[in-house]
Amino acid sequence: MQVTVFTASFFPFQTTDQYWIPCLHDETEKLFRKLIRLDNLFAYWNVKTQLFYLSNYDESVSSLRNGIVDENIVPEGYDFVFRPISANAKLQMNRRSDFDFSAPKIDLDVELHDITIQLNKPQYFSFMELLESVDMMTQNVPYRKFKPDVPLRYHAKEWWAYAIHGILEVNIRPHLRMWSWKHIREHRQKMKQYKELYKKKLTSKKPSGELLNSLEDLEKTLDVFNITVARQQAEVEVKKAGYRIFREGAEESEGNKGWFSWMWNWSESHSKQQLDIKPGSLEEILTPKEKSLLYEAIGYSETAVDPTLPKTFEAMKFFVHLKSMSIILREQQQKPELLDIVVEEFSTLIVQRPGAQAVKFETKIDSFHVTGLPDNSTKPRLLSSLDDAASLLKIMFEINPLDETVAQRCIIEAEPLEMLYDARTVNSIVEFFRPPKEVNLAQLTSVTLTKLEEFRDKTATGLVYIIETQKVLDLKINLNASYIIIPQDGIFSPTSNLLLLDLGHLKVYTTIKYFICHL
Repeated sequence: MQVTVFTASFFPFQTTDQYWIPCLHDETEKLFRKLIRLDNLFAYWNVKTQLFYLSNYDESVSSLRNGIVDENIVPEGYDFVFRPISANAKLQMNRRSDFDFSAPKIDLDVELHDITIQLNKPQYFSFMELLESVDMMTQNVPYRKFKPDVPLRYHAKEWWAYAIHGILEVNIRPHLRMWSWKHIREHRQKMKQYKELYKKKLTSKKPSGELLNSLEDLEKTLDVFNITVARQQAEVEVKKAGYRIFREGAEESEGNKGWFSWMWNWSESHSKQQLDIKPGSLEEILTPKEKSLLYEAIGYSETAVDPTLPKTFEAMKFFVHLKSMSIILREQQQKPELLDIVVEEFSTLIVQRPGAQAVKFETKIDSFHVTGLPDNSTKPRLLSSLDDAASLLKIMFEINPLDETVAQRCIIEAEPLEMLYDARTVNSIVEFFRPPKEVNLAQLTSVTLTKLEEFRDKTATGLVYIIETQKVLDLKINLNASYIIIPQDGIFSPTSNLLLLDLGHLKVYTTIKYFICHL
């Protein structure tokens, strides 16, 4: 039996002073500050363990209490997915940001302490079995309505009928019916009927209830694609015939009434004769081109910047600092680590300046190293930084920088890395991630591949759009030369023969003047 549990100690918002000490709220302060603290957030995944509810009440309550982490005690006998995490967030808000630009409107500073994520092989196998169970339930959804409500034992006839009937009704008969001439003829008749009814709806100022009900009945049998095609064909035919199309929510203007319309409305009050314009009717009447021409004539823009905001004013500021994070893989809980990935001093800063429609994103990693399977109590360093004094990776992306020389700026800097190939570690990791033989994730694998293809297509389309609409990009990439060490026997030693691969120093710079001259 497998058990997954999440627990945490959460402290709600606390009002503080400028030194982040809890206090009462002061109405005279232009800034108010809130402190949020999270302690001992952890999760464990125990495999083949005994459930607490199988014991008596007192033992169950005692086991639950002993499983809670406090500041000094971490319970034993638990296979943690991530070990206890502590974090705090400092929120500072400027209530007078409309005219006081000395501080950001929202300033959030989040600090995370040590995060340790670990996974052993029994947990991985259990997770794969859970995925297989979900995959099988997903595949069984179309057949569940045929499932008999009797046990399998002594009811083989009902279960065989369930299998045969489910396959016939879900997999075979729908395909045969779909490609039959009778179904194709009925589908074409429904499409024509829906198109004719929709044409009547478009040309009717007040469609009858019978007409709307007929459309709804046909919409229940047609899919979205066919409904959209039929509606588009109906609109095209109505426009070609020269009929007027009545849109929902758009009232008939007074100018469109006939010369003798007053004769039919003489008994109505003057208030009812006035034009009733509903909210949003202007957007429905005008086409996007007409709306853009109107906005241009009156000097209005939907994305206009507030002129009272200084370009240097930072309205939103979000900073995250992670002291260290490690990801550990091991065969069993008490066995040595197969892989240990450690990231130290990771920080991210996001700043928004609405006065210039600017956004700035910065991220930095000071240290990154990976150790492998120990050999005689010595861990091989598979990946490590060569220069610990400088930050390993810096990424900065900014839209509309303060100097206003370019539209976008991107700077990427990376220090060199030393990568070591260790055969024992690589083979152990491959064996670790090999799923159980009885696990088959066909449906999940197919869905994952489909999503990856969609992501690839969207990414390619997005890149093409960025290239076509790009104004001026200041790009600076500086990746210092990293190298890979491959020992002859797959295990590094001072006397082993080595193959050294130098990845080279990569520099990419944008020449702004040259780029502008060729626009």
